[in-house]
Amino acid sequence: MLRSIKPLPVVLSGLMSLFLLLSLTSCVTIPAPPAQYLEDCAVTYLTKEQPTNSDVAKLAIDREYDVKLCNVDKRALRAWYEGYRQACGWRCKLER
Repeated sequence: MLRSIKPLPVVLSGLMSLFLLLSLTSCVTIPAPPAQYLEDCAVTYLTKEQPTNSDVAKLAIDREYDVKLCNVDKRALRAWYEGYRQACGWRCKLER
């Protein structure tokens, strides 16, 4: 007599249920952006009590440089956020 193997479908369905349960309970790790991107932007101030016109012109150039450096950090944050959003896909929602 041949015995039919009936426990196999039960075992396979149990394994499939376990796999699905594990995939539903996995956690999503949200990486933090680099610390330098979260620091405050630098601001240059006048250091002389009676500045000359050249001091004011230099201050304007230095402040423009400060803003450009700050914008580089913000652009890097946007790229990080966009990359994370694409990697995360439908599994998570990020609020801005």
